[in-house]
Amino acid sequence: MNPIDKLEALLTEAGIPFERIKAAYSDEYDAFNEMFGEAGKWRRNQIIYGASDHPDKDIVDWKFDAIWQAGSYGLPYKVECWGMLIGTEPKPLLPEEAFKIIKKHWEEQK
Repeated sequence: MNPIDKLEALLTEAGIPFERIKAAYSDEYDAFNEMFGEAGKWRRNQIIYGASDHPDKDIVDWKFDAIWQAGSYGLPYKVECWGMLIGTEPKPLLPEEAFKIIKKHWEEQK
């Protein structure tokens, strides 16, 4: 299982709400598959935790996100994460590490 699918499984099992966005490249981007492996087929492959219903959808307004797609840091074993609103700088993390950060915040909000 790739790292972002693993993170999705952990969040689902824990009952923590999130949004998953997936958008694949067309077949013309086969070179990305060669460079980035399985992640190369994704133009956007993202998990978003703590999204708000901000009226301006161009404003990044979520607590934490993880990507695993062409060009993201940490491939092939880690997801590239950023939790600006919960104090996490951008960095590659194992899915279990990202899950711990999200779970801790989720439990503190209850």
